[in-house]
Amino acid sequence: MSGWFWTPKGYEELSPQEAYARFQRGAWLVDVREKEELHEQGAVPGALHLPLSAFDISRLPPDKEAELLFLCRSGNRSAMVAEAVAQQLGYRNVYNIRGGILAWRRAGLPVENGRY
Repeated sequence: MSGWFWTPKGYEELSPQEAYARFQRGAWLVDVREKEELHEQGAVPGALHLPLSAFDISRLPPDKEAELLFLCRSGNRSAMVAEAVAQQLGYRNVYNIRGGILAWRRAGLPVENGRY
């Protein structure tokens, strides 16, 4: 098939429940939403906030084997970041939280409001 290339995404999708279990075991949860979104939707306690508009790769762990869980509002922007982090930066344990903070909240998982 000329002109057709298959490119693996380099990350996997996790449910909010699966992501929370990994987060509790030490995975990094990276929230790429903007500050205004945190005020509107709340934030996951203990998550690293790296807004997409000012994403600073130096704040990611240096260990390329570290487990990274990416979160946004609905899972779309975090999927793009997860793919870039896996493919361009070489991280090997990269996950996108399916459904984002909306699904996280629906699952009744911890969210704090008002401290950003």
